Amino acid sequence: MNPVTTHRNKENRDNSPSKNDPKAALTIADVVSRGFYTDYAPQEAIFERIKTTMSDREYWVKLSTSLGNRIIRWVDLYFPEFRQVFPNWTVLRSLASLRAFPLPSDLWNLSADDVIECWRKQGMKRPGGVSGKATAVQLLQAATRSIGETRVLEEARRDLQRLLDAYEQTIRLLGEIQQEVEALLNSIPLAKQLRSMEGLGTITIAALLGCAGDLRYYDHGRQLLLDASSCDVLASTWLSVPPASLRDRSSSPNAETACCENTFS
Repeated sequence: MNPVTTHRNKENRDNSPSKNDPKAALTIADVVSRGFYTDYAPQEAIFERIKTTMSDREYWVKLSTSLGNRIIRWVDLYFPEFRQVFPNWTVLRSLASLRAFPLPSDLWNLSADDVIECWRKQGMKRPGGVSGKATAVQLLQAATRSIGETRVLEEARRDLQRLLDAYEQTIRLLGEIQQEVEALLNSIPLAKQLRSMEGLGTITIAALLGCAGDLRYYDHGRQLLLDASSCDVLASTWLSVPPASLRDRSSSPNAETACCENTFS
């Protein structure tokens, strides 16, 4: 049952826009008796697995973003000049620097060669070279003129190490989820066809199939647009399309064909 249908028919009996549980049950029963409903069509197990995996991935993506913002906040507080040397703090050399010498005071007594050696100890295969030494010199210069907070250095150091541990673990979990998604898509012939389309990556295809299910059950391509009409992009393009309910996505796509053709004609 599409909630939009019940919303439009709630004034049929009493000519009142009021809402309550008894009235909702009566409205739904009346609408069903007149045939305004779609049969429930559960998705195959493989699509439910993709949907669950993508939902799990969404949580870890949000967590990684939150941790990244916390790390940026930490850098802005204690070593604001760091981001002048490393505009992208997620690169390997930047992470190695945050591990080895997160605070400006850790660099005061080091030379460029010492910095490069610390990078090597952090696991970098080629920390030196012309660009590596130039970056090390820039980092040392940034440390000498730093205006970061200096009153709680030990607490700040421990805080950053905890944030880095959590961030790296989250990134590792996202990599594992990526492999799981690829394995699931390899078992779906339709995914191979979608991969042949330019611009569709693994995550995009998995999100599409996890949300829409088996695309072979759709009679018209615009049905997907109607199903996603609650998205901001579609809402800004088709303002007259009523937002589709997420609870209605399990219904049979075939029942919406006529509605799609009338809406987008």
